[in-house]
Amino acid sequence: RRSEYSPLAPMMLKRPKATDTEEDLLALQESFLSSRSKPSASVVSRAGEKRRQQGEEGAGSRERDVVQLHAVPEGSGAGSPEAARPPSKRSKFRERAEQARQRTQVRSEVNPFEEMERQDRHVTKILSEIQEHDTFTVPPVSMTMGHTKHGFPSVHELDQKSITRSETLGEPASQDKTTRRTTKKSKSLFSQQFESHSAEYFGIEMQAPQINFPMQRDRVEPIRLTGRIVKVPGLSENRQDASSNRGRSDTKDPLPPTSGAEASSSGIEGVAATHGRGGDGDAEVLKKHFASAASQTWERFVRSSFISGEGLETADVSKEAAQEEVSRIHHENVESLSAFSEEELLQERERIKQALGPGVLSFLQSRRQKASQSDSSLEGNQPRQPLHDAMAAQARGMGGGGGREREGEEGKEEREESEAMEQEEGAPGLVAPHGWLHMDVMEKEKVQWMTDISVHPQPSQGPREARFSLEGLLIPRDVSVPAHLGLHHHGDEPEAGGYTLAELLHLLRSAVQQQRVLSLQILARILTRSSRNEFAGVAEGSLISNLLEAGLPVLLRYLLDDSTAAVRTAAIQCIHSLLVSPLEEYLLDEYCDCHMGNMLPALRSRDQQPHDSSSHDESHDRAEEEVSDSEIMQRDVIEGYLRMSLLPRLRYILEVCRPTLPTVTDSLQILARLSRHSTWAASQVVHCPRLMAVVFEEFLPLSWNDDQGPTVAHSRPQVAALKLIQVICAAGRNLAAHLHSHHQLLDVILRYVVPHPTELCLPEAEAYAMATSALRAWRVLLSYGMGSEAFRDTYPVFLRWLQLLASNEPSSLGAGEGRRVAALLAMAESVVHVAATTPDMLKIEGGGELPPPSVGWAHASGMLTPLLHTLSAWGEGCGSGTQQILCMSNLLHFLGSYYSKLATKLPECPLDVLQQIEALTSGVLGNLPSSSFFTLARQGLRTTSKLANPPSLDGHSTAHFSLPTFTSLPPPPKPALYGRPSMELNDLKQLLQPEVVRFSCTELLLAYVRLCLACVKLHKGVINRVTEIFSSADFQDYLEAVVQNPPRKCSCFEFGELSLLYCSVKLFAAWLELSDGSSLPGGLPPLCHHVTFRLLTQLPPGMEMFLYNLVSTVVLHPKLLSEPSHLPTSLVTQDINSLTLREHPETVTVATDEEAGDRIPPTSAILAEACQRLGTIRSIYLTAIERGIYKAEQLSKSRNCLLQYPLATSSLLLPPQSAPLLPADWVMLPIMVEYNKAVRSDSEAEASSSEAISMVTHTLYFLLLLEHRCPRVLCDLPPSAKLARLMCIFLIGNDLFLERKIHCCLSALLRLYCREEVQRTVDFDAPVPGLASFYDFYVTLLKQYAAVSYGDRLFGSFVLLPLQQRFGARLRRALWEEHPSVLRVLTLPIAQLPVSITKFLHPTETDADLLELYMKAVATGNVRSQWSPVLYLIAVHHLHAFMFNIRENEKPSPLQLKLLQGTLQLTNEETKQHLLLYSGVAEESGLGFSVASALPEVMTTLITSLQHEHSSSLL
Repeated sequence: RRSEYSPLAPMMLKRPKATDTEEDLLALQESFLSSRSKPSASVVSRAGEKRRQQGEEGAGSRERDVVQLHAVPEGSGAGSPEAARPPSKRSKFRERAEQARQRTQVRSEVNPFEEMERQDRHVTKILSEIQEHDTFTVPPVSMTMGHTKHGFPSVHELDQKSITRSETLGEPASQDKTTRRTTKKSKSLFSQQFESHSAEYFGIEMQAPQINFPMQRDRVEPIRLTGRIVKVPGLSENRQDASSNRGRSDTKDPLPPTSGAEASSSGIEGVAATHGRGGDGDAEVLKKHFASAASQTWERFVRSSFISGEGLETADVSKEAAQEEVSRIHHENVESLSAFSEEELLQERERIKQALGPGVLSFLQSRRQKASQSDSSLEGNQPRQPLHDAMAAQARGMGGGGGREREGEEGKEEREESEAMEQEEGAPGLVAPHGWLHMDVMEKEKVQWMTDISVHPQPSQGPREARFSLEGLLIPRDVSVPAHLGLHHHGDEPEAGGYTLAELLHLLRSAVQQQRVLSLQILARILTRSSRNEFAGVAEGSLISNLLEAGLPVLLRYLLDDSTAAVRTAAIQCIHSLLVSPLEEYLLDEYCDCHMGNMLPALRSRDQQPHDSSSHDESHDRAEEEVSDSEIMQRDVIEGYLRMSLLPRLRYILEVCRPTLPTVTDSLQILARLSRHSTWAASQVVHCPRLMAVVFEEFLPLSWNDDQGPTVAHSRPQVAALKLIQVICAAGRNLAAHLHSHHQLLDVILRYVVPHPTELCLPEAEAYAMATSALRAWRVLLSYGMGSEAFRDTYPVFLRWLQLLASNEPSSLGAGEGRRVAALLAMAESVVHVAATTPDMLKIEGGGELPPPSVGWAHASGMLTPLLHTLSAWGEGCGSGTQQILCMSNLLHFLGSYYSKLATKLPECPLDVLQQIEALTSGVLGNLPSSSFFTLARQGLRTTSKLANPPSLDGHSTAHFSLPTFTSLPPPPKPALYGRPSMELNDLKQLLQPEVVRFSCTELLLAYVRLCLACVKLHKGVINRVTEIFSSADFQDYLEAVVQNPPRKCSCFEFGELSLLYCSVKLFAAWLELSDGSSLPGGLPPLCHHVTFRLLTQLPPGMEMFLYNLVSTVVLHPKLLSEPSHLPTSLVTQDINSLTLREHPETVTVATDEEAGDRIPPTSAILAEACQRLGTIRSIYLTAIERGIYKAEQLSKSRNCLLQYPLATSSLLLPPQSAPLLPADWVMLPIMVEYNKAVRSDSEAEASSSEAISMVTHTLYFLLLLEHRCPRVLCDLPPSAKLARLMCIFLIGNDLFLERKIHCCLSALLRLYCREEVQRTVDFDAPVPGLASFYDFYVTLLKQYAAVSYGDRLFGSFVLLPLQQRFGARLRRALWEEHPSVLRVLTLPIAQLPVSITKFLHPTETDADLLELYMKAVATGNVRSQWSPVLYLIAVHHLHAFMFNIRENEKPSPLQLKLLQGTLQLTNEETKQHLLLYSGVAEESGLGFSVASALPEVMTTLITSLQHEHSSSLL
């Protein structure tokens, strides 16, 4: 060992340390390699050597684990030489190393370009390499599935015991124990399983070996099992035939042969193996055989081991008779076996051994030995369970008809056993399986869902959860649903058919695709029917609201990401049903060509993108990011979908997945609905990557193949795509400019507009729809001043189309052509607005100018002549259909817009214009009101108008606040119920025909009035010719109906009707201005004035310009307010004029500019001064409206949109329709503006400013004018609301109510509102409009009274009004308990009460707390008759009435005794006498009540007893 460390050996190397760096380690490695030293440790693989040693040692002692198939021909399978050769085993590491070396050697020889081509895995390369295989020569594959009684195929079990036992018993007897142990361990589970099965089990087709049984000479009786003929093991076919014929003479057909394995059992296995040929000595042979075994005697055969007697016990056969039959059959079988000789039994045994094989025989012998050992340990002779599973499997493997018959018999026995188990356990068709862990016990409660259910309807016990069919129909509880329809399932109510919403939502989460698709389809149908309002009256609550609150939108978004096309298609269908209402889209399509058809309100108020707002708060952005998707869905479904990336997913589906036509249409309609949400949502749609590119490229192509099928959607024009573009353009000017510049929108529009629809290579209906949608989209672009160049280029084509209109009457136009003509005329009107652009409109705020439009006024004038000819041609021939009337309406709208814009232009010959108007009004326009279609339009408007009919005729809205809609739909006459006929979509559209008729009727009257108003502005001399419509009884009835109906929220489809009322009022105001009043009908001025006030409370946001013009011109028109109304209010006026103010002041001095100090009646003086200050009143109201209702920029935006100034219009989307612009109490608006200003002020109340005094004074002037001259206009405002608004004046400032004019107006209005007929309707307990809580407001009023009133009697009158007995006791407690300081200063005399004193005294007070408060205030002297006469009278009256409200033979209550004792203990004798001797109200007396001289005898006795008790207690 020392020689290894010779001096020649290199020195030991340094070992690495933990502190060494990477450079140190590299240096150590280089030094070690350069030294070429041997490593101190090396890795040596010993696995190969160990395997070689084991192979040499075990080569002679054991066989290799080779799997062999029995009965397989030589040369294949396990018997072939190739199979005998052991497989070569190679190391995986060695193979990988060799492959790496080969790649390294080949890499230098391979051409790099060929290598790149070989490794190119691009999709185009892969698709080019796909080859179609020849499938014609491949034989068809068929699979025959057998019918089983189980729901699923049985699972194969690995019987390891039998395999191990058969393997052990099949070994040669010469092997010793050590060899057998080694062989047993070397056998793998796979080889044991493989050898235990036949070749057919592994798919090798082969025939079973033919076993030839010799003919038997003797014939014996066959064994009978429970009355059935069975095979005796080992007997040939002829022998069994003979024995069968000898046993039963009626048997003709021989029994088929059977295998000996089929009859093997624990009781006769030894006998079955020893059958042979013999004759009469068979019984002795059997006896010798049985006697040879000590455990087997003849007593073992006294009882059969495999005949149980099942099936013999019936209702007619008893159990004892069945057992006797079993015994008889058993004895017959034993006698038949006894007929065999010993030689015959031995021969048959050898043949059976050859047929079965050694393995099966060893298995049977082991089972026999095991059964004998178990039997010896039991007491008595018990029947043994048959053991025939393995033998039956072997027989089936060998084949033969007998095996199949045995399988049928065994299946029948198992079915009989199942039926018996069903009767015992109560579970039909269920048997506890054997051999499985924990499955041997039948659990009844868990198998109840397998039982049959009752489909008969159960009696309804109160409201239950709604159930729906597969078609989305509601299933009533009294309807019997057949079970074969698949609507019954094992839920909470298995007897009820259908699915609940909760169950459908549960199915959405299923892992089974078909269940998800089915639930999506059912939910889509339910949502569609619910949006149609088909469940109104039959289902409680809103189904859409329930589904939204359950989180359905979020689930649908998740399902949209599914990888399968069926789920995606169903999810899109369900989202479409949730967001889009087909009936609402139908109404929007019909309304689109109206005058304001392209001006629709947004569904939400989020009009800008967050990143576009420079003043957007970053904290708000962070707060929005922290909100979850489900919370946003609860607030706004569309906003939630946009946040959850619905747009990119739809783009992917449309572009990559390329779905079918219905799915594409649904997707495009979903995008259109999202764009209607707001300008922000439409911007999200436009700026989604590649979404608009896909829409234009795939669904708005410039060229397409007309040979495509009807279901192909891509590369083919789609009407839904053009509607989407129209909606996006209407959302904002910038979005329209983006589509115009980035996607060549005008080229697409011209592609479908310029050719005639018949030349578009599309179906006729689709072609006309595409042309109409293109014209509508172009109209939207012209509303912004875009697309004028394209119109200038195609101007000759349009002019030729307009010239052809005169030759075609509207009645001759088809449905598609009529829509196209209406859209064409509507677009021509937009061209007029573009051509009327003035130089002032081109100026920009920054100082520059916009380029003028390409369309000039000459283009508009060129279209006038053919359209005037068309009007003359259509004047008498216009039909009564909705499309014909709409075409006529759009023609009149064009003329109205032309003449209204003509005023801004300076015509060269004004006289020609006047003559043209003269001819128009005296000709066609003058004859139009008397035409038949115009008369029908007036009558139809009265019957179909929503403003002129009660709100009960409207539909019930099913919309959720997070999913708003444009309008509510009427419920259909037939609800969607199962088993009853439901209505289809076309039938429901027919129900909406009154809406469509209203559109056309409204548009015709609106166009006529607009044209008349434009003519009057140019030529005032034609006023009497164009006002014939006001003389129509139908139109006056319509106006009267509008006035009589209460105000209601208007939808976007009422915008045209509101415009009609506005133009009618404006035309009447012009008539009123130009006439002397004698030509006007008597009741028309007040009617139109009332219509104006009703219109003010119904104008929606977006119509601020209408509101401004009405207040400026009509509302405060001197001729409408200077004289009393024609309505029967003369008596009211006389009563008001006769009113005088008592003591404060007795008369009113009204200071004017001309005279001061003149004493005149207060009401007349106030009304006269109010009429002189109408201009100031107008300016005050306009200022208040601008401060409290809208801002100046909103008014400017509304003016640009309604007057159609193209270059100034930023968007055609109006604000959301949340509520009308003006509240019902808008007359009090200036007062409320000042009150809110005072409330928001943090400083103490100071002296009122001159502005506040002026606003409040003029508001009271106008209020008095309306109450005297037009009392009907304020009838919708409750008197309690009026009084509450007047009380706000006392809270504005600390001295505002002390101003003389304000004081006089308040006194007059108080007397007016305290009349008996008005006070009956006053209710301060009910919610007061405009106040969150009147109690809190009244408490604030009490504080203000205690602080600044100084005992003002007018202020005290308003404070006392809510204290009347008919109102709640809470208001009275607020004064008597919470603010007792007011009691001392409320000095209003009884004579100056605005209402009768009896309203404060009756009914008698019963509230115990109030009565004690009354007693406390009187006893302490806080309330006395000298300074609080009204409150003192109230307290004395209620205390006296309560204390002496004692019936005969009744004892006083404890509270009565307490109050009486307190009264007797009073030190003030005057107050005591008042409480005891009060007799009633007497206004003429100084106290206001009278005092009796003495008490009744009963009361005297009671008081005496109380005084005696009091004195006794003192003693």
